[in-house]
Amino acid sequence: MLKIVTSGEMREMDRFAIKELGIPGMVLMENAGKGTFMVIENQFEPEGEETVYVFCGKGNNGGDGYVIGRYLWNAGMKVKFFVAAAEEDLKGDARANYDIIRKLEIPVEFISEKKQLNKIDRNGPDLVVDALLGTGIAGAVYGFMKDIIEFINKLNCPVISVDVPSGLNADSPVVKGEVVMADMTVTMALPKICHVFYPAKKYVGELYIVDIGIPQIRLNDPAVKIQIVESPDIELPDRAPDAHKYMCGKLSILAGSAGYTGAAALTSQAALYTGAGMVILGIPASLNPIMETKLTEVITRPYGREILDSAEDEDVQFLLDWCDVLAIGPGLGRADKTQKAIVDILRNLDKPVIIDADALYALAEYPSLLNTP
Repeated sequence: MLKIVTSGEMREMDRFAIKELGIPGMVLMENAGKGTFMVIENQFEPEGEETVYVFCGKGNNGGDGYVIGRYLWNAGMKVKFFVAAAEEDLKGDARANYDIIRKLEIPVEFISEKKQLNKIDRNGPDLVVDALLGTGIAGAVYGFMKDIIEFINKLNCPVISVDVPSGLNADSPVVKGEVVMADMTVTMALPKICHVFYPAKKYVGELYIVDIGIPQIRLNDPAVKIQIVESPDIELPDRAPDAHKYMCGKLSILAGSAGYTGAAALTSQAALYTGAGMVILGIPASLNPIMETKLTEVITRPYGREILDSAEDEDVQFLLDWCDVLAIGPGLGRADKTQKAIVDILRNLDKPVIIDADALYALAEYPSLLNTP
């Protein structure tokens, strides 16, 4: 599974590498810049004569930009840096990498007002590197930084953002104000929340992850709770050639209500497709004729009449006793009786349960039930 980090968690990983392990910040920055350059080289296959604009802020994101620009320049490209800060405000590792590109006499222009943007050749670049802000912002950008982002978005060439498209809050999917619309984002070590959740994700473009040298023992820190399940993580058990349905697990499903029969049908079919041996769908009696027609392999067990209104219903109890695993929630509805029945079932059932949709809603006031082993 792929871990997703907050900006604070990422800063702690950087701190650990620098302070606890003694890996210099300049090394991490060099790895970040070189790794980003390699992604650009692999994805865009530049011929060596392209013109590249690199927009840098005053922080470490800008420092990454100086390294990236240096590697692009070494590869024969025509690189120009636009620095949205005063020279005296550049500090630490970012300043050290800025000094390197100065000694190499790569063109640099400091920009601080909109009229300077109007003088930049909009048809000049074949590629733009956005290294303005990185992971450090929370609110909407404003003032001149907003002007730069608007300028970048109007350029007719690919845009590569470093770590995070400038204007996005790394810790949120919410988009506030102007944001660089990147064709590609290269992030360091691990993806951030804005990279994987919409609407922020639509500004990211293709996402690439660069190893900057932080040890795996920290990247796999169990304290990082957000994880994405990837295809290699999904391992269905092998089935013996002579297996039959009673050997492959029994699943009861409580799902569906008037207007939401599709949720019940899709859940039932998915259970069979993923390998459940037998599936019985518990459905309100008034909907049973529909499900009998819609589902062929799934057994239906009607209960009540219109809704799930009691955990004590005889047919509901049969389903709970019969199954190895219960799936509950899709399309059940949010009537008071239904919500109470869901809570009663989950409070008393001592079997594995897959909880979704309206069943999760029912547990909003009973979160402790989710902590039951």
